Amino acid sequence: MPFLIAPMSKDGKLLGYAYISSKLVASSPGATIAVREKLAFIQDAFVRDVNAKPSARRTTQGPSIRSF
Repeated sequence: MPFLIAPMSKDGKLLGYAYISSKLVASSPGATIAVREKLAFIQDAFVRDVNAKPSARRTTQGPSIRSF
C-alpha cells in the first residue's frame, strides 16, 4: 500500500504530518486477489479514520502519535 499522510494537531492547530507505512499480508494467493480488488476501499477507510480525529497529543517530550 502507498504511504498514508496523517495530520497531527493540537487545539485545532496543525503541528505537522506523520508518514505512515502499512503492509497487508494475504493468507493465500486467492486472498491476494480479493485484497487487490478491495484495495481502494481499504485505503479510503484508512484515510477517513486518520482524518476523523487528532493524531497527536502534547507531552513534555513533544508530540506522540497514537496507534492505528
